[in-house]
Amino acid sequence: MVLKKIAFAAMALSGAFIGAAHAGEQLVPEIPRQYESLKLDTRTSAAALAVPPDVQLISMYRLIWPQERDRITSHELPTGGNVKRWKVEGIMGYASFVPFAGSHAVYSCFVLGTKTDKAEHFSSTDPNCEGQGKNTYQYILGWVANTQLEGTTPLYRCDYPAWDDHFDSVDPTCEGWDKVGAINNYVLGYIWY
Repeated sequence: MVLKKIAFAAMALSGAFIGAAHAGEQLVPEIPRQYESLKLDTRTSAAALAVPPDVQLISMYRLIWPQERDRITSHELPTGGNVKRWKVEGIMGYASFVPFAGSHAVYSCFVLGTKTDKAEHFSSTDPNCEGQGKNTYQYILGWVANTQLEGTTPLYRCDYPAWDDHFDSVDPTCEGWDKVGAINNYVLGYIWY
């Protein structure tokens, strides 16, 4: 069990999938100390989640590039030069690293903004990224449930036109941004929370 805990800690920090602790249960990674003040999910200890046996959980982080007002969903924390550029807003929940029965992929896409020449990242259930660009790095963000399962919550795609920014959220009001013009586009799928 000690080896599993060490391997689990290494995988959780690297963003890789999380190994099963018991049949049907998986551990939720601990948040690294530097991200303790997250605005989204601020779990600070490992907890067990009931998941189908073929699911391998990965974290779904939301990152922001403040200077560009651009958000992206990622299953990895920023590293190298990206640490200065991308800031972690929080963990929205957990998707699967691999397909499972009753699931579909969520893809990482981008488009050049209409108000600026910056690339604007967005998540999509369309493998063709709705006719826009496909991110070559982390093209598949994870596999999410088609319908709500026990322990899951909807993952919404929000659009804030004033910033030319799409972002993902577990809040149907887009975390209050709806009051200033954000639009809840649709449910991307269901993630463990």
